[in-house]
Amino acid sequence: MREIEFQGNRLDNEERVTGFLAFVYIEGRDENGLIFSDKASIYSPEDCRSYDVRTSTIGQYTGLKDKNNKRIYEGEYCYLLQV
Repeated sequence: MREIEFQGNRLDNEERVTGFLAFVYIEGRDENGLIFSDKASIYSPEDCRSYDVRTSTIGQYTGLKDKNNKRIYEGEYCYLLQV
């Protein structure tokens, strides 16, 4: 079973945060539905804090690891094969 985990860049310092996607901020509502902002929140179990992140940088853990045993998240560019 694949572990559910997300990663994204913090809004205040662009540092990568790993954890659980807590919620996505909503700016309002129009006739087509909800209007989402470019801000979400990721809860980090390592330090028990939530961080605001940019939604365009959020990627879910794929269940795969690279050649250095580092987790691969959606949207990341990496090499799976050893050179």
